[in-house]
This record gives sequence, structure tokens and C-alpha cells, in this order.
Amino acid sequence: MGDSFEGLSGPLAETVRDAARPARPAIVGLDGPGCAGKSTLADALQALLPGATVVSLDDFFAPLDTQVLTRVSGEDLATGIPHLRWDAAQALVNDLASGGSASYTPYVWGADRLGSPVLVPSSDFILVEGLYALHPQLRSAYCFKIWVDCSTVDRMARVADRMVRAGVNNRERWLDLWTRLYVPREQAYFATFRPDLAADVFVTGAGLANGTRDSFAWTHSVRPPPNNGLQQTPSSRSLGRRS
Repeated sequence: MGDSFEGLSGPLAETVRDAARPARPAIVGLDGPGCAGKSTLADALQALLPGATVVSLDDFFAPLDTQVLTRVSGEDLATGIPHLRWDAAQALVNDLASGGSASYTPYVWGADRLGSPVLVPSSDFILVEGLYALHPQLRSAYCFKIWVDCSTVDRMARVADRMVRAGVNNRERWLDLWTRLYVPREQAYFATFRPDLAADVFVTGAGLANGTRDSFAWTHSVRPPPNNGLQQTPSSRSLGRRS
């Protein structure tokens, strides 16, 4: 983990703690483009927030044989994301926000199937990370929202690397689905719902800052708590200006 990332995670964790008071449990949403670094940031925050639990929306991916693998023009994303088991994801977030424990069945990326149920215990801090985490149907559950941006340059190489690490077979097929189906859907989500504008903070991720995957820099805060020690710089917050 790079020094610049370590320099961000501590102040950001403190800001999350301040924003969470007196709310318990404190549900934090981390959204951004695929392979921006959301999981890396969530793991760093988890290490700094006592008893924090991370829930990844990637675990709610639907097996390919249950998906419609052709893009429907003008598809309605307001009620959910077609390639995710959206009802299950929404139910889990709502159950955790109520203060109790909850369970879900994760997707196994290397086998394209569902795995065994996982129990998510009640916790003071729950970090929900993943593309679509700031969807309008989930936003009200969060006390704090983070957008992690990234460069689109070489992003598919990062996707391919993730597939290798996840043990995914037939990576050519997956990369085709990303390019033909999932990226256009991602862009439609950004343009329609502007989740970047819903975030409390805007963080630079992969391909930005100094160009390393684990480098992040604080670039914008909408509602900064007083005396948080974080330098704030103007940001256009325009998805169109992503490099």
C-alpha cells in the first residue's frame, strides 16, 4: 500500500467516524467505476474502524446463465441492475441498516455459481463497496457516501488482472461482456443517476494521482466536518472530464 494511500485512509476514517455520530450502525457506501480501487479503499478503512464489516456488491453478481446477455436499448435501471441480484443486495443493506445481522449468498467468480450463505454480523461500521453502491434505491441507508474515480486508460487491463486473481476461466468471453454490456450499462448509470454528485467525498483512484493502483488523494468534500485536517481542492465533479 503506497504512502499517499496511507496518508488518506487515516483522515478519511476519522471523517467517517465523525459523520457517523450518533448513528449506529453507520452504513458507508463506496461507489465508482469498475476497477477504480473501491475494494482497496474499503479494506484500508476497515482496518481503521473498530469492528467494521465490508460487504461487496460484486458478491451479488448473477450467474451468467440467469442473465440476458444482450443489451436492451433504453433499459430501465431505476429499479435495479440487471446483472446483479438486486433484490437480495437491497434487502441485505436494509437489514443491516436496521441494526441486526443478515445473511446472503455470494457469487463465486471462479466457478460462475452461487456459493454457501454468509452471515454478516451486526457492527458499528458497515462498508458497502462496489459499482452501483450509490444507486438511488440504496442511498438513504448511508450516513456517509464516497465516490472513487479512476482513469479509463488501461482499465480493461486492470479488469483482466482482476479476472486472473479471481480464477475466472474464459477471460476472453468476460472481457467481451465487459466491453459490450457492462461498461455501457455502467455509463448509463453514471449519466442517469450521477452517483458522483451524491457522494460526500470524491477520491482519486486507479490511474489518477500518481498512477498507481493503491494511490488515492482527497480532492473534494461537500460537507467536511470542522477541523478534519484534510486539504480540499476544487473539483468539477464532472464525469466527462475523467481522463
